[in-house]
Amino acid sequence: MWRTSQGERVLTGGEAAAFKAGLSDLVEDLAEWRHDQSTGVEAFDALSCGQRLALLVDLAGALLNPSVPPPSHTSANEAAVHAIYRQLFTLIEVELDSDTPATNARQLVRTACFERGLDALSDTDDDLDAWRIAVETLSDQVLWDRDFEDGAMFLDAAPESVNRDEVGVGVEYFANVSRELRDAEIEPTLVQLRQLGQ
Repeated sequence: MWRTSQGERVLTGGEAAAFKAGLSDLVEDLAEWRHDQSTGVEAFDALSCGQRLALLVDLAGALLNPSVPPPSHTSANEAAVHAIYRQLFTLIEVELDSDTPATNARQLVRTACFERGLDALSDTDDDLDAWRIAVETLSDQVLWDRDFEDGAMFLDAAPESVNRDEVGVGVEYFANVSRELRDAEIEPTLVQLRQLGQ
């Protein structure tokens, strides 16, 4: 379970399929590039490969399995969710840049949007900005906001200069980071993530 902007729930149907596509692609990139892999989500990319993999396995379990209790929201795990959706958008960018007429990622996003009652583009639409908005809208169905993007503002500020209660996040939101996997845990975690992404 996950405390989403739409209530406590798990992802199902087309929404789960689109999420899994982004997750699977991100996992394969991490397997190949390890520490050099970048999603453009700073709060996620700043973590070690082992921390990113640990986050992904924990949050994928929570978002896809109703028996997993919802974790507390942290900057790290919310950034990881957004990184998965960013990776899904990257799949659409690749489709649109390709000479082949593949529309797999676009079909997944279209189906997920349709099932959630959101505006659904045609899977042959080639407007990259429209697809970016569609993927961000799906991400917004899971995330409440993008507080994880404000980490530097809070972590670098003098404690007395920021009223964290006023802005709605506590110190623990930014301070709690993922556990670090030992080297021997990396490969089994990759296997587990590949299973979750199927």
